Amino acid sequence: MPLHAAAAELSGTFVGGGRDFVVVLQILPAGEGKIVGRLRTTSFDTKGVKHLFDRSVSGAASGDSFIGKLEGNWDNGGTVAISGSLSSGTLNVSAANGLNVSLRRGEEQDFNRIVELLANKSNTTQQENAQRDSAKRTENAINATVSRIKALRFDIGLFANAEPRTVEAKAITAEQYRGLTQQIRDKVEQLEQITQPGLGSVSKRYVLQADMSRAETATLRVASEVFDAQKNFETQAAKLNSEIGEAQRACGVPGGTQALRQECVLLPASSSTFEQVNKGVGDSYRILRDAWQKAKVEQQELSKRTSAFMTRYQYRR
Repeated sequence: MPLHAAAAELSGTFVGGGRDFVVVLQILPAGEGKIVGRLRTTSFDTKGVKHLFDRSVSGAASGDSFIGKLEGNWDNGGTVAISGSLSSGTLNVSAANGLNVSLRRGEEQDFNRIVELLANKSNTTQQENAQRDSAKRTENAINATVSRIKALRFDIGLFANAEPRTVEAKAITAEQYRGLTQQIRDKVEQLEQITQPGLGSVSKRYVLQADMSRAETATLRVASEVFDAQKNFETQAAKLNSEIGEAQRACGVPGGTQALRQECVLLPASSSTFEQVNKGVGDSYRILRDAWQKAKVEQQELSKRTSAFMTRYQYRR
């Protein structure tokens, strides 16, 4: 077949594509067996983003085949080799950029119609993916809520087991308030008996003051230990109370999974346990704070007695 006849045989518009792309190749004879044309592709990726490819074609025809190139610059991939072969009305085209497609004669509107169909299909796919993603996020959120409620009920159990024992131990520790206050009172009474002048009396007064100071320091140490335990209790209680509120709100939302509904059924009992322990232990710590305040006032009064006595007698030598 003469070269010009081969080029004429291959001239025209060819359209085809695949599952997520469409190609239109337009070929025109350019004389002496040469061809020119244009190749365009439209594709949609898995995220629904539309990608366009548009290159000029030049080459030569021979029989039912052509060999040519897709013109391009370095910034858009450079020149790419392309070839095609016409058989039984189908033009099989391949290019060095990975394109491998079978095309049939068609029109520009055929290409546009397929682009529209692919766009609609991509939109539907994206909507379905969005629905699946939304459902998965909801499922993950519910599973996380189930895990949080389980962990919360476990923490409430630990709280209910440990905190009453802790406050009971601190109550035993706080019993030292009375003993230490009585030690200071005894020392003050002994001090008030040393009214005679002389270095011996001065020395005895200093010793008694040192004993009182040690008792006061021991009282503060006991108070600090009790306050630290109370602060830890209050911090845990506030955290658990907040988490219970969040869990109750989650359980109040209609729907959910069977696992969530089961946890929500068990939550009220755990919440009730927390409330009882929180009130009981909290009341106990308030009693211990009152005991500290009482010891503090009594020791301050004894300190005033000591200061008044020392002001009067310490320098009697």
